Amino acid sequence: MLRAALLAALVLALAPLALAADATTPPAGAATVATSPVAVNVTYFTGPDAATLNATLKAGEPGTVWVGVQGLSANETVLVNLTSSNVTFDNATLTIQAAGNDSWSYRSANFAAPTAAGNATYALDVRLLDANGTLLGQATATGSFSVEGTAVVPAPAPAVPTAWYVGGGLAVLVLAGVLAYGARQRSVRRRMNEGPKRSQVMREMELERQLEKVEEKDPEQAQQIKAEIRQQEQVREKRRELQILEAKRADVLKTMDLLRKRHEAGGLSKLQYDTMLSKRQADLERIEREIAEMEAQDAGGSAAA
Repeated sequence: MLRAALLAALVLALAPLALAADATTPPAGAATVATSPVAVNVTYFTGPDAATLNATLKAGEPGTVWVGVQGLSANETVLVNLTSSNVTFDNATLTIQAAGNDSWSYRSANFAAPTAAGNATYALDVRLLDANGTLLGQATATGSFSVEGTAVVPAPAPAVPTAWYVGGGLAVLVLAGVLAYGARQRSVRRRMNEGPKRSQVMREMELERQLEKVEEKDPEQAQQIKAEIRQQEQVREKRRELQILEAKRADVLKTMDLLRKRHEAGGLSKLQYDTMLSKRQADLERIEREIAEMEAQDAGGSAAA
């Protein structure tokens, strides 16, 4: 009897894992989307399991969003980020790998339905990665389910001591002060960054006006003004290149964060994570060197002028 009970408990413990990698065909009516440029099929729906579509829940009732992927190669992984303004997921980042051949691989995220009847929505950000963490394809999609019935009335909260209100009020005041100071600092930095741009635009407009005045009367001065206009255009081009590098840096940092989440979710071994992270770190260092060199050249040019 004891062995039978232990075996039954083990089967129940492993059941979610087996279902998550089940080859079940999505239920009729389930929404689908494909990643691009490299295409894999992605399905998403609410239901009690990966084979049953149940797009209606009672208010406050537990629910599950299932996400399935078909067409994955053995060395590919799909990362899915779930977001919603209506519900909170217990696992907002899903890591899905191939179940074999063209079988469907599933992962799920649990949530509690809103306490108000109506329509609840969620969004999916799907990324297809190879073994090195390189982005092969991506897609975005939205899903929804209906909420009906009467919400479960929660038990009345215990009375809050007066001292807690006082402490909470002081904490709110401190937080408001910190937020106001941070907003002021961001505003100052924004004005400092916009100042050189406005100055450059004004300078270019002034040069254009001067060129119109002297182009026919003083050809030599006109040539000097044209040379300065070309120099201003070069400065603008360098700043555009700097913005491109900064965007690349932001993309590498985002990829590193995704790799970290994938490792924490168990989708990558420590060796795989360290290898891919090292490559992204090298890319980041190269981009930061190029940014530093460009900023140094810009500073040198400004000093020479």
